[in-house]
Amino acid sequence: MSSQPPQMAKPRLTGTLSIQILTASLFILGTALALVSMFATISVRNYLMEQTDNNLLSSGQIVASQTIDAILSGTGETILPNDFYLYVDNYYGPPIEAVHYSVVDRYGRPADPQTLVMIPRAEPQTVPGTITNTNWRIITVPLMSAKQVDEQIGTVLIGLPLAKIDLAVSALQRVLGIFVLIVIAFGAVISYFIVQRSLRGIREIIHVTGEVKAGNYAARVPEGPPGSEVGMLGESINAMLSEIETSFAARAASERRMRQFVSDASHELRTPLASIRGYAELYRMGGVPADQVDMAFARVEAESGRMAHLVEDLLQLARLDEQRPEKWKHVDLAATALNTVSDFLARSPDRVATVTNLEGGEVESVVITADQDRIIQLFTNLLGNVATHTPPDTPVEVAVGLCPDEDCVAVVEVRDHGPGIDDADRERIFERFYRTDTSRYRGSGGSGLGLAIVAAIMGRHHGHAQVLETPGGGLTVRLKFPNAIVDTSGEAASADDPKSGEKNTEKSGGQKSTKLGRIFLPKRSNTGSIPKVSGDKPADN
Repeated sequence: MSSQPPQMAKPRLTGTLSIQILTASLFILGTALALVSMFATISVRNYLMEQTDNNLLSSGQIVASQTIDAILSGTGETILPNDFYLYVDNYYGPPIEAVHYSVVDRYGRPADPQTLVMIPRAEPQTVPGTITNTNWRIITVPLMSAKQVDEQIGTVLIGLPLAKIDLAVSALQRVLGIFVLIVIAFGAVISYFIVQRSLRGIREIIHVTGEVKAGNYAARVPEGPPGSEVGMLGESINAMLSEIETSFAARAASERRMRQFVSDASHELRTPLASIRGYAELYRMGGVPADQVDMAFARVEAESGRMAHLVEDLLQLARLDEQRPEKWKHVDLAATALNTVSDFLARSPDRVATVTNLEGGEVESVVITADQDRIIQLFTNLLGNVATHTPPDTPVEVAVGLCPDEDCVAVVEVRDHGPGIDDADRERIFERFYRTDTSRYRGSGGSGLGLAIVAAIMGRHHGHAQVLETPGGGLTVRLKFPNAIVDTSGEAASADDPKSGEKNTEKSGGQKSTKLGRIFLPKRSNTGSIPKVSGDKPADN
C-alpha cells in the first residue's frame, strides 16, 4: 500500500462553473437566434404565400378567360403566362388543360386535377403536385357562357407552383443557419473571455483557500472590482481569514502562555516542596540538632506558607480566566483605598502611607460600578507589591480621582519612591511569574503573580493598567476605569470608614460629593498598638 495521502480528484471540465456558465449562455443565445430565424422564415413564407394568393385572385380569372379564348382560337400556348396552370372542366365538351411545357418540366402539374376541379375553392388552397415535394396553390372559378347571361358552362382550376417559394425559404434558412452559427461562434469566444475575466476572482479565492489549507493563514484574496459580487465575496473571505488568523494566533499565544504558566508554576512550587521535603527527611534521619528543630520547622512553615500563597494566587488567576460573572455594584474608590491602606499599615507598621487626590490634595468620593471584592484585591495586591519590592522606609501614596481623559471615568495611582524598574521591564511587568532584575528590592520575595492578577481584574472591568515612573524616582501603577462597564445592580457600596471615623452624607448622580480629606496614617507606636486613623473634617457643601 502507498503511504502517500490520496490526491483530490480533478474536477471534470463539464463540471466547472466557467463551462456551465458558458454552456448556459450559448444555449440561451442559440435558442434566441433559432426562434428569431424561425420567426423570420415563417414571416417570409407567409408573405410570399400572400403574394401568390393575391396573384391568383387578381390575375387568375383574367388569365383563364384569355387562355380559353386563345385555345378556342388556336393560339393558347403563346399567350399563357409562365407558371400558371389551367384545367377547364367543360360541361359541354372535353376538359381542357393549359400549361407551359417548361413549367411541367420543372414543377409538374397538380395531382388529379379532374377531382380537384369538382370542389369549389373560392380561397386559395395548397395541393400536392405530380413531382415529389412540389406543391401547388390553386383556386377554382366558374366558367360563364358568353351567349347566355348567368349561365355556367364549366369550372376552371387555376394553379401556381410553390416551388419558387420553397426554394426562396430554403435559401433564407441556409443563410440564417450560417448567420446563427457565426453569431454563436463569435458569442462563444466573447463569452469565454468575459466568463474567464469575471471568474478570475473566484480562481484567486480557490488559490488562497488552498494556501490557507496548507497552513499559510496570512494569505489574502486580492481586491476585486468594487461593488461586484466577486469583490464583496473577496472582502468577506479576507475578513474571515483575518478572524481565523487572529484566532489561531490567539490560540497559539494562549498555548504558549499556558505552557509557560505550567512550567513556571511547576518551578515555583518545586522550590518550597523541595525545602519542605529536605527538612522532613533531615528530621526523619536525625540530622537536625535539638537546638535547631524550631528553626527547621519554622522554615517548613515559611515554605508551606509561601506555597499556599502561590497556590492561592494561581487559583485566583484561574477564577479570573473562567470569566465568572462579577458582583456589580456601586463602589467608592476613595473609601476602599482608605480601608485597604489601613489594613496595609496594620501589616506593615513601619510604612508611611497617604491617600490623596491626583494632585496631592484632599481626596473626594469617587463612585464607579465595579465588583467590590475585586477592587479591594486591586489595592491589596498593589500595596503588597510595594511592600515586597521596596525598602521598609519607602513611602507610598494612593491617589484617587476623576479621569481627565474622555475614555475613562476614574483613575487610581499607587506611587512608591523605591528603586523603580527599567523601561524594558515595564512592558512585561504584568506578565505571569515575571520578575524584574535585582535592581528592584526583593527583601520579602514574591511569586510574580500580584501584578498579573491586577491586570486580569482590570481586564474584567474593561479597564487598563499602566506602569509609569514616579517623579523623583520610584514606580507608579495607574489604573483607569472606563465610563461604563455593565448594568448596575444593588445598592451603592458603603463609604463608611470605621478606622478614619468618616461617613459620607450625600450622593449626587453617580458620584458622592462628601470630601474625605487628605489623611496621614502614622506609624505604630513602640507598644505595638495601632492608633486611630482620622481624616480632616468634611468640608461644608
